[in-house]
Amino acid sequence: MDPLTHLTLGACAGELMLGKKFGKKAMLFGSLAANLPDVDTVAGLFVPGDQALLLHRGITHSLFFCAVGWPAAGLSF
Repeated sequence: MDPLTHLTLGACAGELMLGKKFGKKAMLFGSLAANLPDVDTVAGLFVPGDQALLLHRGITHSLFFCAVGWPAAGLSF
């Protein structure tokens, strides 16, 4: 998905799940959480193109990151 789709879908999910508790901030939290797995694209700026593609679908798009990252994000709420 492109970043705009990640942002929109995350904002909708945040509003659905956290809207009553956090109000408009829920959309911000949802959009940030939805873009979290793509944080590895920043590291791709410093390596050649073929390695950047492999790096982008690396650890942040794995089940390990999902199992560790989401509970850590959930504890912050």
